Amino acid sequence: MTADGSCLIEAIRAGPFAARFFVEHSRAEIVAVFERSLYLQAGRSFVCLGDERIGDGPINVIVISRGDGNFISRSRVGECVEIAGGVARAAAWRLDMRGADVWMPAAWPAICGRDALAAAVSLAQAVARSMSPFDGLLPLIIEEGDAGKWGGAFERLARPRLARLESWILAAFTGGADASVEPPVDLLGLGPGLTPSGDDALCGAMLALRALGSARSAETSRRLAVAVERKSAEATTALSGQFLSAAIEGQGSAVLHDFVGVLIGGETARIPAALEKLARVGHSSGLDAAAGVILALRAFVAATHRSMRSP
Repeated sequence: MTADGSCLIEAIRAGPFAARFFVEHSRAEIVAVFERSLYLQAGRSFVCLGDERIGDGPINVIVISRGDGNFISRSRVGECVEIAGGVARAAAWRLDMRGADVWMPAAWPAICGRDALAAAVSLAQAVARSMSPFDGLLPLIIEEGDAGKWGGAFERLARPRLARLESWILAAFTGGADASVEPPVDLLGLGPGLTPSGDDALCGAMLALRALGSARSAETSRRLAVAVERKSAEATTALSGQFLSAAIEGQGSAVLHDFVGVLIGGETARIPAALEKLARVGHSSGLDAAAGVILALRAFVAATHRSMRSP
């Protein structure tokens, strides 16, 4: 506790967007308080404060509390937070950012061979099927056989949008007819909540394309990112826009980076654990991002298969 009775919090690690937040802004507002975390907003920028349980990510600040008092339970939505000299002050707590390390995701591993990648993607889909039922977009990506078993307006809207995105990525890799058209980003804003399912899937797809590491995949990711950036401000929430901006820069949560790396590295033994970790992110956000990863890598595998068969 400080002399005025507020709780002293020390930042251990901060994602690059979070570190930038405390440099660029002098005032923020508490906009959401949950059991294990809280969100600050300044303009269209956000940070998430919490302990190690929230995990690393571009907008996350991992903190420890000094002394007694739960700073999250003492926080209230709408409270103002003053920021100066690397210290943020709220009514019930003071956050010291000055000793925090900046977290960055690890470099992507070298991509495994086509057959190994195809096997990894196939196994990821099989593992996801064994984990169902769950909400969101992943069931529409991994389903087999009965195409009509998922009902409801959300699924009817989502299915053709997912198909359009996968077809465009496939065409971008093969030079097909769809390659010259603007990337379809009508998944933006699809679904309820502060981070709609469609946005999470787009984040996963953009990261997977960057991770492939080729000139063609980099250009495909760039074109998709340009389309997302141009339309996201009007199509989705400000918080989700922050995550999309991070993905455009090649950054996602640590668990999402791990899942992408496991797949492109062909580390099949690690796939179940990587998916389980994503399943614990939000209501369906982690698995929606996994859907985007699987969709993008599946399109890449199909494209390489076609190129091998072409004369």
